[in-house]
Amino acid sequence: MNKKKSFLCLISITSTLFYFVSTKNAYAYLDPGTGSYLIQIIAAALLGALFSLRIFWSRKKNFLRNYFIKKAKIRKN
Repeated sequence: MNKKKSFLCLISITSTLFYFVSTKNAYAYLDPGTGSYLIQIIAAALLGALFSLRIFWSRKKNFLRNYFIKKAKIRKN
């Protein structure tokens, strides 16, 4: 019985995968505004990631700078 269930599961997964992979005609229209909107989304994501990295890096740099300055002052005294 267990082999039969696994075989039916394999057949159902294979048929579902084949259904989604097979090509069909999509009668859809993408206007130029859609392309520019996608470009804006990609640009905003990239700039947001760069800004986040910049903030993260400056905080890390300031933390290490303050840590070593405090350590140097302690050694000096």
